[in-house]
Amino acid sequence: MFFVADTGMSAMVEDSNKAIAILLEKKEEAIKKTDVWKMYVGETGSGDKDKWYKYTHPDDYPNDDGFFASVGNDIKFAFAKASFNFVILSSNG
Repeated sequence: MFFVADTGMSAMVEDSNKAIAILLEKKEEAIKKTDVWKMYVGETGSGDKDKWYKYTHPDDYPNDDGFFASVGNDIKFAFAKASFNFVILSSNG
């Protein structure tokens, strides 16, 4: 009797693991469709600074930035990407 219960429990755990894996895949697919993912990660993994700049500075143009503003924006973008990746990686467990 114990062996049957153990096999049943094992099957339940295996089914649960499969269901969780499917849910995580669907979550990842959904995240990849968001503008935020495209901005901070994208297909290359490097993100898209131009999209980020347009999002964070809707009335400005990146070409209007001077050297120091450009470097500052590079740093802001890097920190925003790192923050996004930390949140996404943390939530995937």
